Amino acid sequence: MREKMPAALLQRILEKSQREKPWGFRKQWYPPASEEQVRATEEALGFALPSLLRACYLHISNGGFGPSEGVMGVIGGFADNRGNIVEAYQWRKQYYLPIDLAACEQQAEDTPFTDLPFHVVSSKMLEPPDTTWPASLLEFYHHGCGDFSSLDLTTGRIFVGGNPYLWYETNSLEEWFECWLRGEL
Repeated sequence: MREKMPAALLQRILEKSQREKPWGFRKQWYPPASEEQVRATEEALGFALPSLLRACYLHISNGGFGPSEGVMGVIGGFADNRGNIVEAYQWRKQYYLPIDLAACEQQAEDTPFTDLPFHVVSSKMLEPPDTTWPASLLEFYHHGCGDFSSLDLTTGRIFVGGNPYLWYETNSLEEWFECWLRGEL
C-alpha cells in the first residue's frame, strides 16, 4: 500500500524547483509524469518506486526538480548524461556485478578524506569491490563526475558517491529533500 505524502513537503519542493532556472542537461521545466509513465517505469525497473519519489514524479515534474540539474525523470522525462532513472539503473546492472549492500557496510571504514563535496551523516566510507555495485541501490540524482545519490530500496537510506566509494548521505529521501530545501546539498 502506498503511503500518503505530506502535501506541504511536495509543495515546498515544487516551489523551490520552479524558482530555479534550467541549466546543464535540463533545458526546460518538465510537466508531471502520467500514471502510465510511472507504471511503465516501475515495470521496466521490476519494482515499485518509493512513495515520495513516485509522488514527486506525479505531482511536481517528470524529473529535473531538486538540486542543480535535478532528479532523473521516469520514462519520457528528464534525462541527464546517464539517461532517465530506468536507463541509469539498467546501465549499472549491465556493467556491474550485484553485491549485497549490508555485506559491503560490514567492511566500511572511517573515511580518510577531510573535505567531502557532499553532505554526509556518517564518517564511514564503503568501498565496493571493483566492477560491483550494491544491488539494492537506485541512482536518482547525478552530482556530476560519476557521483550519484542512490536510494537503498531495502532501508530507504540515501548513499552518495560512485565507484569506488560510497558514503551514507541521509536517513531517507524525505530528509534528502529537506537538506536540499535548507541549502545543504
